[in-house]
Amino acid sequence: MAGFLRRMRSGRPGLHNSGELPDREALKERLLKSYSVYYNVSVMGIREPFFAEAEFHEKNDHYFLVRSARLSESDSNEYVYFAQTGCLGTDELSAMCEEAFRRGLFMCRPHSGHRNTDVLLYVLADSIPEETVRQIGGIRMYRSYKHTFWGWSKFRLVAIDVSKGEAFYNREGRLLEAVVCNIMYGERS
Repeated sequence: MAGFLRRMRSGRPGLHNSGELPDREALKERLLKSYSVYYNVSVMGIREPFFAEAEFHEKNDHYFLVRSARLSESDSNEYVYFAQTGCLGTDELSAMCEEAFRRGLFMCRPHSGHRNTDVLLYVLADSIPEETVRQIGGIRMYRSYKHTFWGWSKFRLVAIDVSKGEAFYNREGRLLEAVVCNIMYGERS
């Protein structure tokens, strides 16, 4: 069991007990199904290079005794984009990342109660060359609004090599390692 956890932390999750790898279509369905629980998932009318989008919005209000005595408010948003490709090249990955971050920032409306708007990109690829794997770890996109007084935006990237059953993450995307491993190799429902 310890060996499996080490491989999972290194970004190369081990195989599920059955030893079978999910194909790209099955993985697409699992991803969309897992995100449809808490997110609004759209698959119709999505512009290229993405095949689906998901969004999540949370608003918290803090007040003292009555609502008119509001102490603070915070808005948190997350936009998730799903893409698929054959062999993921470095130029194609850069274009997908820039487009996802651009679309996510377009949806962002910073104000004094805005906390964060995060953008997440899942790329399902039949194969990922080694130079692209090296590039994935170094991708970092971040924007702060009014020196973070009005919030910030971070970019997370998860690239999945379907043929090998491996997932690769950028620094911010590592938070999703256990989630992705569970989606890829978890029990089928």
